[in-house]
Amino acid sequence: MTTPTTNPVPSSAAADLLFNAEKIDEAVSSAATTYVDRLGVTRQTLAGAVASIAAINPRGAWVTATAYAVKDAVLQSGTWYLCVVAHTSAAAFATDQASKWRVYQGVTTADLDASLATFTKHITQYGAIVGNGVANDAATWQAAAASSALVIDARGLNCRLDSVVNIPAGQTWLLQGTTIVLASSTQTVLAATNVDGWALIGPFKIVGDGSTVGTAKGISVAGGRGWRVNDYTAQSIRGHGFYLIPGSSGVISDHGHLTNFRAIDCYKGWEDTPGTGAEYTTLSAPYIRGCFDGMTTAAGNTLVIGGQIVDCTNDNVVLKNGSNHGHGAFVGTNINHAIRYNVFALQVTNGQDFLGCHLYGNGGGSGAIFLDRSKGVVFTGGHLDCWVYNDKDGSSGMNYIRGMYCPGSYGDVQLNGGANPGQDQLQFQDCYGAGAYRSGITINDPSPCYVLADRVGGGGTQALTSGAAADLVFPTERFDRRAAYNNSTGLFTVPAGMAGTYRFSFSALFGGTAMSTTASFIDLKVSGSSYKLFFPSVNSTTKLSITGSGDMQLNAGDTIRLAATITGTTPVFGDAAWASTLTIERVA
Repeated sequence: MTTPTTNPVPSSAAADLLFNAEKIDEAVSSAATTYVDRLGVTRQTLAGAVASIAAINPRGAWVTATAYAVKDAVLQSGTWYLCVVAHTSAAAFATDQASKWRVYQGVTTADLDASLATFTKHITQYGAIVGNGVANDAATWQAAAASSALVIDARGLNCRLDSVVNIPAGQTWLLQGTTIVLASSTQTVLAATNVDGWALIGPFKIVGDGSTVGTAKGISVAGGRGWRVNDYTAQSIRGHGFYLIPGSSGVISDHGHLTNFRAIDCYKGWEDTPGTGAEYTTLSAPYIRGCFDGMTTAAGNTLVIGGQIVDCTNDNVVLKNGSNHGHGAFVGTNINHAIRYNVFALQVTNGQDFLGCHLYGNGGGSGAIFLDRSKGVVFTGGHLDCWVYNDKDGSSGMNYIRGMYCPGSYGDVQLNGGANPGQDQLQFQDCYGAGAYRSGITINDPSPCYVLADRVGGGGTQALTSGAAADLVFPTERFDRRAAYNNSTGLFTVPAGMAGTYRFSFSALFGGTAMSTTASFIDLKVSGSSYKLFFPSVNSTTKLSITGSGDMQLNAGDTIRLAATITGTTPVFGDAAWASTLTIERVA
């Protein structure tokens, strides 16, 4: 061994270079755990470094007069201890315990395997599995479900089940890679009735024999709390891929959660029914395609996050009413290309939100949105490229479409009415894009309630009696989505739910001969009572012009009309060349 110098680090002495080369060889190749460098410092070799990070060394039960190294683990009185100081054990464990041992709270792989074995049972422990997808394996599945096992391992199987398997509370099924074949169009495969805390962990698949009408159910849930279904695919089921009902009284289905649910070519992909016991369910990233109806929801507070609901042969999303229905949300979901309706809301009166969703139709009325006698259904953000129908009745109210991009790929957005036309109860706000204009006119409402009407040219003139009051009529409506103005009588009525501050503005032109400026005026009447008088500002012996504007606070049902008293020979309201206009809008 070369003798080194004691020069400070770094040293360029030849003896130190040679010494260090020898020490590197010792550090790498030696079986010893340490070596001494040229300045006398003890350091770890590679073998020593590996030993220092090695896993614990189980030594079994503690024994007296035994050499123990750091990281040795021993069992003493049912507790595992880890050696922190190398030593030879004394006559009693208590002698060394405080200074040389610490309670070991780690878990080894062997510990974990042994623990799992106590509550995970393979399904074959409850009977034979044929597993060919033809023979009926239901009895073994039912026996496993009826057991006290917390976890049933049924992975990688192909089983036909001819009768229902009832999942108990707290039981988890491992179903990765498993396919379940149902036997008929009336069968329920997996059911959980008024039980909490169960889980089905996939990816797994339940396969039926078609997409036509039927009452089969891949998974049927009634009530229950805190259940989970992950990576479940329902395919070609003549009935429901997933069916959720309230369950028994007092059982609330809160925090039920489906992740990556898929329904392909079923009669109905998903349906939940109204009632407290079926609410507060969350679907994350569903993929529902090619079903007759994709997702039917009536239970309260159902939340859909992301995913795709597309290409259904009837409707993609159906919203229904009932006890405690609606007031849920679709967030960032693509709802596209249904044959009939992308969204069909049937008498939904508790509201529903669509946030950042994309809705593409097929051109014309195919793939439209139909809000049938509903209120509080709100679409905010996202894309809108389909027609919209809105019907009303005595219980319906305002629905809203806000801030959506309308690309126009399938034609301009059109607002229509069905059997009970209710275009006045649908409001567009801040929509944009090529499809947000029809014949150059925006689909957006300038304000929640906005009327623009005029009398000019083809509108003719309105005959008046000199010196007698008459309500002015502006027969041509340019904008009146709330149907607030009667262009036959000249009466504006504040619609239900539209109380607020209103701004009015009018310009009225009168013709005749011997027109009097001192005996002519317009009386603005609110609900039949005089509110404000306006007198001519521009006149000649054959023309009078009266203009006016102002703000007022109005309640639902209040009315506005312009009563004109014009004095002259054969006075008329209107002119063939110059327009008379009326604007009334809610501004707050």
